[in-house]
Amino acid sequence: MMVSLTWRAVAAAAVTAGLLAAASPALASPATARIRAGTTTGWPQLQGNAAHTGFEPTETSVTSANVGQLAEAWTAPLSSASNLIGTEGMTVAGGTVYGTSVTAVIALNAVTGAQLWQASLPGVVASTPTVQDGLVITGYNVSHGFVESTHIVALSAATGATVWTHLVPAAHLIASVTTTPTTVYAALDTGQILTLHAGTGHQQWLSAALPGCQLSAPSVSGGLVVAGNGGQYVTALHASDGTKAWQNKFSNGCGNGDTAWVPAISGSTVYAGRLNGVAALNLDSGRVRWANRAAGHVFQPLSVTGTAVIAGANNDFEPVALARSTGALLWQSPLQSQIGVGAFATFGSLTWVLANDFVNSTVQAVAFDPATGHQVFSSAAYPDPAVNSPPPVVAAGRVYLDLATEVLCLTLPGARTGVDVHTEGAAW
Repeated sequence: MMVSLTWRAVAAAAVTAGLLAAASPALASPATARIRAGTTTGWPQLQGNAAHTGFEPTETSVTSANVGQLAEAWTAPLSSASNLIGTEGMTVAGGTVYGTSVTAVIALNAVTGAQLWQASLPGVVASTPTVQDGLVITGYNVSHGFVESTHIVALSAATGATVWTHLVPAAHLIASVTTTPTTVYAALDTGQILTLHAGTGHQQWLSAALPGCQLSAPSVSGGLVVAGNGGQYVTALHASDGTKAWQNKFSNGCGNGDTAWVPAISGSTVYAGRLNGVAALNLDSGRVRWANRAAGHVFQPLSVTGTAVIAGANNDFEPVALARSTGALLWQSPLQSQIGVGAFATFGSLTWVLANDFVNSTVQAVAFDPATGHQVFSSAAYPDPAVNSPPPVVAAGRVYLDLATEVLCLTLPGARTGVDVHTEGAAW
């Protein structure tokens, strides 16, 4: 589904124009915000990880054998105002679901849906919450007439209290932040990538302006930071200092939506959606390894599994799988002409997507076998939020849907009692 994300500009004008200038919360001391060793497991950021692969092979609780047992367990409201703006998606980590409304981050108990805390922010949230070492890191934009600014903020994952805030004047955050244990990466509307120390919020480097239309969220792997740019460019920067490593230009056209063009990095290869298909690039050099134009326009984040690249073909109206090594077409799964698909995410042996029925204005969670494209599950139909559709998130026998105004949880029978469900079977 091709979705224009111009709601960001609408949101900034409609919601923040009347906000009073607010002082940033006090910066926590480095001792308070010290980074702990290790990484967060689960689905802690956009497309699951800093490389944005859209693939979690160890999450094998829901399979084709038991997916039919899923039943609705609870719904939790986010905000009625979300209806006007949409959502950047949610994350799940440490038994907690983190979602957003227009100007707040909300933490929910992953088993019951009970609200744990809500952190109100003085601007429009512009990033999927990223969970990293006890912090929830996101960004929000503030506009006062022609004066605009972005703020990257770190909240305590336990309480929602502000740990640090970093102000970027005369710029807006245009894509979800990406985090590693040491660094926060943010794409600005100035065409620059900004990096901050994850524990303190102190700036590390700010890149030169990159050419193209509009930056995607940065993907990070192998010492490089890779960003898409409206299907026109893919650029890699050195993670150490922000200098350019390579750049590849695909077209002269520009596609709408920053989230849609986020590259996925798996192993030594960058996989990127284009205005005319999908391309695989060498991570070190940017050299094109293969390009498949059969998929047509690709406007949503990819899911890159052990063997396949799963994308939305035919302007995101049907899932398609390409061999990750050669780009050869593995399968293409036609849907009804009025049904479009959002971003894809693969958990264990099932690939999930939120499918939009434009005629009936509804959405459904759909799961299919990534090896064959055979559909094995579709949920009940829910009102279409008419915004960008993040993929369902699967964790411990539960499937979470971000429906903009609420989070909806489907569960397996054992998970309804709070018992984690694990099904035997090799990760896909």
